[in-house]
Amino acid sequence: MNITQPSESLVELAQNFFFLSVMMELCEEVDLTQVEGEIALLEKYRRTLQQQEKEDIVSKAVDLAYEHLPVGKRDFRIPQKLDKVLSRLQNCNIIVPVEEGLYRFRHEQLLFYFYALGAIEKAESISEMLTRVAGCYVEMALVWVLRIFYYRRSQRLTTFLETALGQESPLSFYEKAALIDEIAMWTDPGSHQGAVTTIVEIISKDRSLESYFFRHLAEEKNLAWFDPLKRLGIFDVAPTPETSGQIWSPILYLGGIVPQYSKQVTDVAAQLETQNLNVMYELLRVTGQMPPTEVVQMIP
Repeated sequence: MNITQPSESLVELAQNFFFLSVMMELCEEVDLTQVEGEIALLEKYRRTLQQQEKEDIVSKAVDLAYEHLPVGKRDFRIPQKLDKVLSRLQNCNIIVPVEEGLYRFRHEQLLFYFYALGAIEKAESISEMLTRVAGCYVEMALVWVLRIFYYRRSQRLTTFLETALGQESPLSFYEKAALIDEIAMWTDPGSHQGAVTTIVEIISKDRSLESYFFRHLAEEKNLAWFDPLKRLGIFDVAPTPETSGQIWSPILYLGGIVPQYSKQVTDVAAQLETQNLNVMYELLRVTGQMPPTEVVQMIP
């Protein structure tokens, strides 16, 4: 492939055979150098298909995915004598034959991606998705809708998050957790401050979701979330002593990033005033991971 300086994300994607095959199809047509993540790659793939094969081939792929994903089966039947659009879908290797008259998308990621495009185009509500999509498929369907809204910087992102994660949400904890897993991997949350504010407001009213969010951020060691959270004052006020039995979830994240962000975490710890024994213990645990020179700065 003629990609002289691929991004780290592109190199990581290339380890997946499906995404590698998409790159090989696109590399002669578009610049992939700065592609960041699978959604960016598939959006370039879609636009290239629209330019080379016309809009109808993408519309047909969306229709097939939107019709067949809710059934919960990867394989679907289409007429044995393919029309021109279906033939082009097969020629482009978007759908592949399984046996006579039976086809599937060449990879499950394409199925979910095109389904999400259809759900967005039809303004399908989360309740409607829960009704239509079978079993465990609903989690991935929701995640792909979230990915597209985030990548496109859609104004519908905040509303989607409010509906999906809020107290009135029809989603189970595990379905919400699947969305939190995706959110925790955002590489540029600062460009979506409205969405970040919405997320923080929602999880502050749900201790289980709040704990899951900050634990997952810590596991991902995602430094990109520090500044957006700090701007919202998340690290400024610890729980009161009366709530000593509760874990202060933000400190879980600070503990996860302290090896890379020791200076920033030191500043937070030095400015935090608390009599909460649980928070004090966690601060000691966090500072134990800091270089001695940073710990000294915390001493009055």
